[in-house]
Amino acid sequence: MKTLALDPSTSETGYCISEDGYILKLGTIKPASSLDLIEKLIYIKEEMVRIVLDEHIDDLILEDIYLKFFTSYSALAKLQGALITKWWEIRFSKPVLYGKANEMRRIVGIKGNAKKAEIMRELNKNLGTHFTNDNIADAVVLTLAYFKIIKTFDITKVKDSLSKLDTNPQKAKKNGNKKSKTK
Repeated sequence: MKTLALDPSTSETGYCISEDGYILKLGTIKPASSLDLIEKLIYIKEEMVRIVLDEHIDDLILEDIYLKFFTSYSALAKLQGALITKWWEIRFSKPVLYGKANEMRRIVGIKGNAKKAEIMRELNKNLGTHFTNDNIADAVVLTLAYFKIIKTFDITKVKDSLSKLDTNPQKAKKNGNKKSKTK
């Protein structure tokens, strides 16, 4: 079964696609900064749908929302609502799996309160990777925790599959995400 792990953000959503303990693809969905919030939500949702359908995704894992700043929380809540609603539409109400970032980090042996740079440093050290994008690194943490929870974690598979991937891929294509200017 193929799984899509998302680290949702309205500025850049990191993703990791995996299957049977192997990491298959990494990337980001990055809407243009000129878009307003609703346009960003629509763009990210449409890109998620494209990935789910193109990659034949069976399961979705979302990093849960961390309440720190109300403005961010509000935008992330709207983004998660859009993603979950669309997931249910295209996958017939199949449940979404959630992971709190601090709990997922602990499951994979990283301090729960680790900062982004520390997370990437730990992943790079433990997996022999070269992550520089914290959004992708967070999606990989969700995936590794999922592997451990469902008992399919195999460090050899993970390292082998990551060694074949660019751990810092360019963002998802941006066609159609420029804000149109009307007068």
